[in-house]
Amino acid sequence: MFNIQLPQIERAQAGTNYALFRIEPLEPGWGHTLGAALRRILLSSLPGAAVTAIRVDPLSEDMSGVEGVQEDLLDIILNVKQVRLRAENDALREAQLVGLREQSERNGGAVLTAADLALPEGVEVLNPEHVLATLDRPDAPIELEVLVGEGRGYVPADQHADTPMDMIPVDAIYTPIPRVNYIIEHTRVGMMTNYDRLLLEIWTDGTITPDEAISQASRILTRYATSIASFGQETEPIPEVAPQAGPAPAPSAANMTLDDLKLSVRTLNALKRANISSVAQVLSTSDQELMGLRNFGLKSLDELKAALEANGITRSEG
Repeated sequence: MFNIQLPQIERAQAGTNYALFRIEPLEPGWGHTLGAALRRILLSSLPGAAVTAIRVDPLSEDMSGVEGVQEDLLDIILNVKQVRLRAENDALREAQLVGLREQSERNGGAVLTAADLALPEGVEVLNPEHVLATLDRPDAPIELEVLVGEGRGYVPADQHADTPMDMIPVDAIYTPIPRVNYIIEHTRVGMMTNYDRLLLEIWTDGTITPDEAISQASRILTRYATSIASFGQETEPIPEVAPQAGPAPAPSAANMTLDDLKLSVRTLNALKRANISSVAQVLSTSDQELMGLRNFGLKSLDELKAALEANGITRSEG
């Protein structure tokens, strides 16, 4: 095993939805390796919520605008794409159709903003003052509905599979990270001056903090590395347990998937969002790491352990 000095990380600067992290020392060349990998994951792989489709009426005769609205249809679509949402727990486990609040409940009068969307419980808009459309008069008979859901990264409109036929698909900006930048500097370790210092800047849209973002990205990177690290390694035998009533357990956990455990949708989704799809991966993940997953709490951990035991698999504590 190589004797690698593990780096230290500290938050050098912090602001509203921004942080600068300093990671050092890193072996020569590892600044670019780690910085590029984290930047790629932060921009493309973190989960979030977004608008995926829109329906608006009444359309003008040439279908390019909406009657009683100053903006044309394309401008309205571009405005809707910029609505930033935060969903708690499983509020958007399935896509939700969202309309406008009653006219008497709107705050902007002739100006429709993101705050005028009647969002379901557990879903919050982070930029409520963002303008969606400007009406010719406050009582203009406009109907606006959007489809909101959860996903990862950026998904083009033509890749939405379940868009209703009467709705216009929208490019979904799920990622909560609009910008990432990294800088590599030299740092000293003893007499060596060619070690790397990684300065990582993260901007978020407010749905998560920079600390949460770098933690999630690092766990995703670790999952990928762990799956490769197990290549060519023999699977450790599962300890024998006393037989239990019910269906006969599977002979080995090596080929079992999470679907075989019959977990609840909440627990299953929390694991799959962290790229955990097999029982073997569960057994190689500590309780502390599992508890750190999004929407995975003590109740989910107990459920997972009970499902493993029901299949004749003993999970070590820790």
